[in-house]
This record gives sequence, structure tokens and C-alpha cells, in this order.
Amino acid sequence: MAADFGFFPSNENGAYFISYNSEDSDRVGAIARDLHAQGLPMWYDYGLEYGAEWERQIAAHIRSCKAVIMFITKGLFLRETRSYVYKEYRMAKMCDKKVYVVMMDKISGKDVPEDLWGWWIDLTDLHCIMEPTAQRILRAVGFTSRTYTPQSFTEEMGAEDLWEKGCDYYCEGNYVEAAECYRIAAEDGHPDAQYCLGLCYRDGEGVPQNYAEAVRYCRMAAEQGLEEAKETLKKLYAK
Repeated sequence: MAADFGFFPSNENGAYFISYNSEDSDRVGAIARDLHAQGLPMWYDYGLEYGAEWERQIAAHIRSCKAVIMFITKGLFLRETRSYVYKEYRMAKMCDKKVYVVMMDKISGKDVPEDLWGWWIDLTDLHCIMEPTAQRILRAVGFTSRTYTPQSFTEEMGAEDLWEKGCDYYCEGNYVEAAECYRIAAEDGHPDAQYCLGLCYRDGEGVPQNYAEAVRYCRMAAEQGLEEAKETLKKLYAK
């Protein structure tokens, strides 16, 4: 099963296609969430099983994407699943799509098997981003982030204000922005924000439904003494 980066893929034409090895999903997901928070429209293979439907969906989204952002790790060359990333690279070239290569590790030729030297040379000839951060990627692809970002939030607003802003967004039905506000405040230790984000994961509002994440955030809030979180946690454990 493909990864869950904590947000729904964008299905709009012109989104950026995220290419990665599934075993690196934790590292790639952290950067993808930062990019998502900055407003970069992205598609990744959330919910897709490998097989014929996977290839059809991948081909369709590469065909309609603005460009491919490909995350390369040293471990990628040691894993059989690298063939999926290689297929995505070949599809991108067939569709004449620009490929931005994000080097997650310092890799030299000795780390690359001989049968992949040709691909490695191709990759290093592309636009390589050597510092794997959201800001460097945004700069490389020429994307201007939206006016509010997690960074500007934390500069201008405290956790309490962020939680209240998230509640305002939620009441307006703007669940994606609500979840983002909750996430930033939750990381700052705000129990109500942790609880609200847990509910978002429980109900699939603004983020993909994920009971493990729902339990994690509700547990954080419960450990800080929030009674509602304790009750919700009991119900989540009972599922």
C-alpha cells in the first residue's frame, strides 16, 4: 500500500507529481507536508495498490502534471522497489515533463549498482536540489507560497490563537485550513488543538482518515488532562 502523507493528493491539472520509494515515505512525507502547508499542489499515490490500476493512474497523473519532484535516497538503489521510481522517471521523460531531483542523501557513483549507472548519469544531469528542504524545493520550481504559511503563523500567532483560527475555519467548512492550524498548534503542545486534529483524522476532515493518527493526537491531549480526549480515546480503542 502506498503512503499516507497526512493530506489528500491534489487532482487538479498542473499539480506536481511526487515520485518516491515507498520505504522512504516517512522522510519524504515530512517534506511533502511542509510543501503542502505552503500551498504547493501535489499528487502522490495515496491509497493505490501496486498493479495494473497503479500503472494507469501513475501514467495519467504524470501526463497531466506540471513537473515531477523525484526524491532520491542512497537506499533506493539497494531496493527492488526502485523499479517503480525508475518507471515514473521513464514515463516523465516520455511525456516531456521536467524532473526535479531532490537528493535526500549524499550519493556517489560507488553507491549505485552498475546496471543503474546510465540512470544515475541521467539524474545528475537534471535539476538537482542538494538541500532537501521545502523552501529550497519551492525556490527551485519557482512556486510562490500563499500569503499565510506555518512560519508566518508561528511568528504572528500563538498556539491559542492558531487553535481559535482553526475553529473558525472548521465552522466555515474549510477543513483543510482548519487541520493545518490545528497541526501547528498541536505541535506546540496545545491540548485542544491536539484533540481537534485527532477528530479531523478520525472523521477524515481536511486530512485522510487515519485512526492511528487520531489515537496519537487524542492521546496527547488526554495526557494533558483533556476529558473530552479521554472519552474519545476510549471509543477509538474500542474500534
